[in-house]
Amino acid sequence: MSDFSEKLFFSSSFGDTAENIPKERSLFKMGLSQNSIFKWDQISQPPKTDLLVSLDRMVKNYTKTDLQVLIGDEIFNCHKIVLQAYSKLFYETPTEAQTVRLAADKITPGAFSAIYEWMISSNPVVKRQGILQLFIAARYLKISELVEQCWSCFDSDNFIEDQAFLLYLEARFSGETMIMELMISRISKFFLTLVASKEFLSLSPDEVCSFLKCSQIAVHSELEVLYSGLRWIFHDWESRQSEIVKVISCIRFALIPPWQLVEFSRTSDCSEIAEIMKYGEVIKMVRDSLDYIVSDAWYRKLNNADVAEAMERLKLNGPIDRVWIDDKVFHKFVESKGSYVYNYDTFLTYLDTIKDLGIDFWRSMKHVDPPLHMTDMHNYEVSVSEIVKKKLEEKSDVEHGVKLN
Repeated sequence: MSDFSEKLFFSSSFGDTAENIPKERSLFKMGLSQNSIFKWDQISQPPKTDLLVSLDRMVKNYTKTDLQVLIGDEIFNCHKIVLQAYSKLFYETPTEAQTVRLAADKITPGAFSAIYEWMISSNPVVKRQGILQLFIAARYLKISELVEQCWSCFDSDNFIEDQAFLLYLEARFSGETMIMELMISRISKFFLTLVASKEFLSLSPDEVCSFLKCSQIAVHSELEVLYSGLRWIFHDWESRQSEIVKVISCIRFALIPPWQLVEFSRTSDCSEIAEIMKYGEVIKMVRDSLDYIVSDAWYRKLNNADVAEAMERLKLNGPIDRVWIDDKVFHKFVESKGSYVYNYDTFLTYLDTIKDLGIDFWRSMKHVDPPLHMTDMHNYEVSVSEIVKKKLEEKSDVEHGVKLN
């Protein structure tokens, strides 16, 4: 007790006269203090609930919500501070707002519910089901962390081959072209299974071209890329014949054995090949590829060290390889022919076999290098002089009946 307090205490009790003030010391003067309790810190006291725990309980029990989020006819009662902690869109919303309506074409009620659950969860994990809608909604709400989580899933090995195409279809429905392009690059061994399906036949011209242009698609030969384009075109000839040049321009003819290119440009037993060879632009593609093959083979035969420089001087650009594969089923078709003769009808039969073998057939395919037709050097390296001779015999004018588009 202070001197003032002590004086006040005795004054009120005995009067404020000097003679009445006792000479004894008070307990406070003697050292009594509230801080002198022995082992106070050892008293067992019930703990207080942590503030974060209390807030977490309130948030998860939706206690005292202070904001209504409207999406279409759906109403969500939320805590504003939770939304503001993760979403830049809500962070920029005026603090006095009690209701916020979100664009129903940008976010679905299901996606918002999943996002709010993600926000209030301690260790949220993005699930496969609905991931694209979640990504679109997170981007709309400007939730950078969730967008990054979704991208980490898209960029993982879980989205390859058949699963990549499933996500491609989802992205296609939502108009997410960036995701579509990413998933196309993830489809390799699954490509021929896709070509065998109805889904391939329903693709738009631009979509077909995107697949046929991709260097990651896995095939036994560039012929299969050509035949895939023919399958799409002739599935609906009346409406798709105008797309011939666009689709066929995706084919890397210089990867096709030269003797088959000569056959394409002169005579072909395949009516589909004969039909596209009526187009002057297609004929030019084939002849340009033959020019490249002959020139490349010629310079290599001369042991010219700088083949690339020679090709550049001739303005002949070489093709980029595809991903080459082999499988036991395909071998049966090759062996049944006695040599590497792979026509369009055989390709369609091979696709029918893929349909029968089921969705996981692509897993049995093996990567090879070089492609199968190049392992038969007798067939692939047709005499350069023979090719040149045939090219010199070609008529300089486009044959009668050629379509010029």
